[in-house]
Amino acid sequence: MTISLAHSAQPDIPSGRIAALVYFWINGAMFGTWASRIPAIKARFDLTEAMLGLILLYMAVGAVAAFFVTGRLSDTKGASRVTAIAGIGMAATLPLMAWMPSPVLLGVALFLFGALGGSLDLAMNAYGAEVEARRGRSTMSMLHGFWSVGFGMAAGIGALAIALDLTPEHHFALMCGVGLCAAVFAQARLVPSLPQPRAVGAQFVWPTGPVLAVGLFAGFAFVAEGSLLDWVAVFLIETHLATPERGALALALFSVVMVVMRLSGDHLITRVGPRRALMLSTLLAGLGMAGVGLSPVWWSVFAAIVPLAAGLALIAPLAFSRAGRAPEAGRAVAAVAICGYGGLLFGPVIMGFLGEIAGLGTAFVALAALTLPLIALVRRATS
Repeated sequence: MTISLAHSAQPDIPSGRIAALVYFWINGAMFGTWASRIPAIKARFDLTEAMLGLILLYMAVGAVAAFFVTGRLSDTKGASRVTAIAGIGMAATLPLMAWMPSPVLLGVALFLFGALGGSLDLAMNAYGAEVEARRGRSTMSMLHGFWSVGFGMAAGIGALAIALDLTPEHHFALMCGVGLCAAVFAQARLVPSLPQPRAVGAQFVWPTGPVLAVGLFAGFAFVAEGSLLDWVAVFLIETHLATPERGALALALFSVVMVVMRLSGDHLITRVGPRRALMLSTLLAGLGMAGVGLSPVWWSVFAAIVPLAAGLALIAPLAFSRAGRAPEAGRAVAAVAICGYGGLLFGPVIMGFLGEIAGLGTAFVALAALTLPLIALVRRATS
């Protein structure tokens, strides 16, 4: 398939926004499809938890590796072009995870899927920042909301596929077709980026100044989100003797609040400004995380999840939006993405060690304490 993006003197901003929304949806839906069938893949190869964790690491490594190249490509070739190619590539590689005959080849497929998914993640954020700048109003929160919608829809379709005894091969092939159709639809509506041919130097530049500051915020947001998703159900069951159903409901509550907040977040950011929105979000996230760790009963954990999810919902969109306004935006977004995914990769592991030493409640409170130095960086991050 040929990717052809002609430049336009007067970009169609509504069309470009629709394209960005669809690409965020594709990224979330493809990851959600894979996540919904992980238990089936685990059972197929009779993997232990440790073996599965090691294989899943290939996806994260692929994504992070892609960031080092994709940022430069987004600057020199244009974020819209990279987004179009990565969107088709990610959807096309989805069935590979169901077709692989061995755990080793599954790891290879996951590395490729992670690399293309990571490339799409970075490029679509850079493209979304361009659309936001052209519109002159906050857009990134809505875009990230559509990622959550795509992930949730795909997880629901996955549950239906399991109930209908649909094999992963047929399920992934079906969603591959949906993803490719969505990618073609979005490609036709892309607003061409203006490449930055003068971008020279290393493929990746370590962040400094405001980009470093927003990278730290992104790192915290991903650490907090990953830690909550991986550990809150365990915390509820082991500390508060909650049922597994309540553990699952806690995750559902977190996801619903995140989606609602992100879909409405652009209005809030426009109304109060990025600096105040980042300050309020960080405070809410810190208070919510501390509330989770200090909760005496299971229902108070649920109550604390609401401000936690509401606070975390806007931090990553604000961070990527600020990075997208930096010189050589592609590489700035790459730096922020690496900070974020690094947090997502290592945060839950560190939480596990802290939980083993001092208890999960204390670990959640320690994570909440990270918001204190971040609050001092709000002005720097939004300058």
